[in-house]
Amino acid sequence: MFCPVCKSEYLEPYTHCDQCNVDLVVEIPAGDSDMEEMVPVLRTNNQPLLAIFEAALTANNIPHYIRGGEAASLMPTNAVVIVPPEHLDTARGILFDAENSPAAVEPKI
Repeated sequence: MFCPVCKSEYLEPYTHCDQCNVDLVVEIPAGDSDMEEMVPVLRTNNQPLLAIFEAALTANNIPHYIRGGEAASLMPTNAVVIVPPEHLDTARGILFDAENSPAAVEPKI
């Protein structure tokens, strides 16, 4: 199931995207989104790293979208950060810096 607005993917039994306040659809129609051309640059459930990386992408004006970011904080699933292909190399450089930031270390419980 997918949100037709933010394109987030949901697992059963979810039928509604609370973030966008719309009902989910079985699949996103082809050609419905610029996100189809975007490529993954990071898959993680490390919330500190995700926050640092997202802030750095925003600060560098790199278009991006995070799929499943909220779910990754609630259950053992990965958020996926996607960017346009023309920004992939720059995003990878930013990711390298973010991964090596002391703030990106997850707290041990």
